[in-house]
Amino acid sequence: MGGWGEALQTEIFSTAKALPIAPNLAFPAVYYAFLGKERGPKAGAL
Repeated sequence: MGGWGEALQTEIFSTAKALPIAPNLAFPAVYYAFLGKERGPKAGAL
């Protein structure tokens, strides 16, 4: 990944930690939004 992908992955994780939502709930929401699936590649790669 690297570059923008790694920065995006870090930002998604940081945002999830700052909100009252657990990362194990936040990341599946990102995957559903982009892929229509519960799991996928690292979110930064989307």
